[in-house]
Amino acid sequence: MFTVLQRFAWPLFFCLLCWATPGLASGGGYRPPQDTPLLGIRILHALPHDPLAFTQGLCMHDGKIYESTGRYGESELRVLDAASGKLLRRRALPNDLFGEGLTLVGQRLLQLTWRSGRVLFWQAPSLERIGEARLPGDSWGLAAGPDLLYRSDGSATLQRLRPHDLQPAGSLTVHDQGHEVRQLNELEWVNGRLVANIWFEDVLAVIDPVTGQVQAWVDLSPLRPLLWPDAGVANGTAWDGRNLYVTGKNWNKLFVLRIPNAPWDP
Repeated sequence: MFTVLQRFAWPLFFCLLCWATPGLASGGGYRPPQDTPLLGIRILHALPHDPLAFTQGLCMHDGKIYESTGRYGESELRVLDAASGKLLRRRALPNDLFGEGLTLVGQRLLQLTWRSGRVLFWQAPSLERIGEARLPGDSWGLAAGPDLLYRSDGSATLQRLRPHDLQPAGSLTVHDQGHEVRQLNELEWVNGRLVANIWFEDVLAVIDPVTGQVQAWVDLSPLRPLLWPDAGVANGTAWDGRNLYVTGKNWNKLFVLRIPNAPWDP
């Protein structure tokens, strides 16, 4: 877990780390084992993205990207055009809430908030506020599978939730070659797999949602040289049924990617 100070001090830490270690694009934490595939990426498009957006979660529906951004006093829910990246609509959160992960269940957007125990409900695509619920514990990322929701809290364990009432429905510990994979952050459901950002790493973990085994890693480090110098960590994935949309905290671009030989391919 990170303290509030650590959570907000990451940009300075990140810059110092990259300066001290030439060629390092991420935070030097978990490294994929040799026996687990490390997949490359094919960049299809690079869309403009607001570099002031502290991106916490992405999801897609009907040609639109829904984005949750964080920081106290700055958190928002946004709608972007998936073809151009253009901002179509935004809603500010109350100043005492820190926006986190985001997913869509039917026409209802569920937006997590960090450490407040509150989940906000919004109507898509209007972003009309339609209620909220309590969800105890720390909240980072959120993804919707066919039957269950999956919530991350920065540990190696994902909590399964019932989508209609957010009640616990078990848990899933993520591991690779016998080692727990910690710092699980933003989540996305992709053709029967969970895809997770790892806090301070330029990789995505592709996870079997039944066993918790990491089936492959996706290397995002080739994106780093294409970003402006103040870009933070990779955080934010969305799936349109064929391509993966990827951005990060204070990234000035949103990338449309194809992942050759991905475990989710038919």
